Amino acid sequence: MDHLSNDQKLSNATCTRCTSQQCVRFGSNRGGTQRYICKECGRTFTPDPARRGISAERAEQIKTLIANGHPITKVTRLLKVSPKTVYKVIRAAEQPKVSDQQED
Repeated sequence: MDHLSNDQKLSNATCTRCTSQQCVRFGSNRGGTQRYICKECGRTFTPDPARRGISAERAEQIKTLIANGHPITKVTRLLKVSPKTVYKVIRAAEQPKVSDQQED
């Protein structure tokens, strides 16, 4: 790649496309996670992207509050989450797990 100088230090990151070890630091994403660029194929990537979404503990808090009869608007205010997040947790809790289904 022409735009990469030879004096840039190679990192221990592995390219997600070509599995090359010839990768150098290439800035950071919005979350502050280090980005890399592969000197072989030019791909930019984040080796370990941050997990998005809510934690399992927060989902349990939502389920508990809803089960105790709190309205969704109160849950959103208390836990500082969006109503969409609350609905997703409720929907996920209502769906039976694959291991819970019995085969006949």
